[in-house]
Amino acid sequence: MFRLTSLSENGLSLDALSRGLVHHMQASGMSLPEDNDLLDYVRESARMGRMDGALIVRRVGLRERACGVAAWRVEHGAGVISLLYLLPDMLPGQAPDAARALLERARRSLTAQDAPLGIYAELPEVAGPVREALRACGFVGVERLIMRADLSGRAWTASPPAGYTLRSWEPADLTPAAHVIYRANVGALDAQIIPELRSEEAVRQIVWQTTVGRYGAFDVRASGVVLDAGGALVGVTLATRRRSGQGFTAEICVLPEHRRRGLARALIVHSHASFQADGILTGMLGVTDGNPARCLYESLGYNRIGSVWTYVWPRPEGWPIGEND
Repeated sequence: MFRLTSLSENGLSLDALSRGLVHHMQASGMSLPEDNDLLDYVRESARMGRMDGALIVRRVGLRERACGVAAWRVEHGAGVISLLYLLPDMLPGQAPDAARALLERARRSLTAQDAPLGIYAELPEVAGPVREALRACGFVGVERLIMRADLSGRAWTASPPAGYTLRSWEPADLTPAAHVIYRANVGALDAQIIPELRSEEAVRQIVWQTTVGRYGAFDVRASGVVLDAGGALVGVTLATRRRSGQGFTAEICVLPEHRRRGLARALIVHSHASFQADGILTGMLGVTDGNPARCLYESLGYNRIGSVWTYVWPRPEGWPIGEND
């Protein structure tokens, strides 16, 4: 049997659970530190009120040990489940119920905190019991592919098409870049699964958070914008550096009326050239399964190495995915 308890409960060691979680996330292609203090950081965040969380605790012999975890918070009007994980040695008959108990605790807490944009969870490759629990609780999901490219095999030179100018990021680009990212996602699947993309102000906050290092060290030179002949910003890429020495393309968007002209390719090549000049020879990015941009990325040498699943509740109106729910 198992019991559900607060993430902040004292006396429970999280070492085995943290090691399993970090290994699971790295196997999904995510770049993470090799140390195992991730859950200690999450627990401290819960104690300070920045997020909530719960543990599944199982008795092993004379001792209890943590064997499952969920963590969540409210951000930009949406509930965000950032962790939902069970150790692989959880008894098969108990795992679905344990995952559902964690998920129901998170959903009740987030509903009580008033998350008008719904709840979403971005999780590394989802094990069967966790996926079963998500479906049982009414979540629907889509796979986001983690892709990697070797940047050492060619010289990268960005060549924007005639009538456009490409340059590196400047602080004044924040607001117009947020406008481009917002408009580029109107009606797109990503806006259905990521609530922040439905509000231009929320997108602006995401861009600002990226520039101050929330998603890795922001790379001003590798981040770029495209300007049209009138000087208006019509395309943007945001690039960061990870502690593992990888260059990560966090965002790449072009206004709909300027697509199919090679701007996205020019932006990515701009990032690659900057990474390569600084000795960074591995590029990383993520793309939602079914997004045509995957063909562009593959043409530039990117290959899938793992995946993250994004789940959302309640089911969006007109949700196009059926098989992957």
